Amino acid sequence: YLVDLFSGDISSGDKNGDNIRMYNGEENYNEVIRKFCNNPNIAVIKSDSIQFLSTREDNYFDFIYIDTRHTYDLTVAELALSLKKVKIGGYICGHDYSLTTFPGVYRAVNEFISNTKYELLTTTDDKLPSFVIRRK
Repeated sequence: YLVDLFSGDISSGDKNGDNIRMYNGEENYNEVIRKFCNNPNIAVIKSDSIQFLSTREDNYFDFIYIDTRHTYDLTVAELALSLKKVKIGGYICGHDYSLTTFPGVYRAVNEFISNTKYELLTTTDDKLPSFVIRRK
């Protein structure tokens, strides 16, 4: 499942957050649909992350990747819901784990790790790292 709101203007940069490009959400949605429409293993879903995750049964996913609005409150909610929706042994991952650029994501992930006692397995060495948490 590829889940996104695909609305408004969307910005995206390289692995370090540089070379920002702007995309129109609707145009981006149409491009993604064209690219993946013939692949039966990929479903493109236009939805809010919380709404989508709420429609799936618990212990459903092997892997969830979070890269949404980067606010503290939303990331806390996404991590809590992801913990229910990912299978034991599965992974909760995300992007922009950076204290300086996205402090809300950084704080939410660190609190999640502290509260669950799970291990932050790895982060990339990019300026805007990804995080990987394995559900026990």
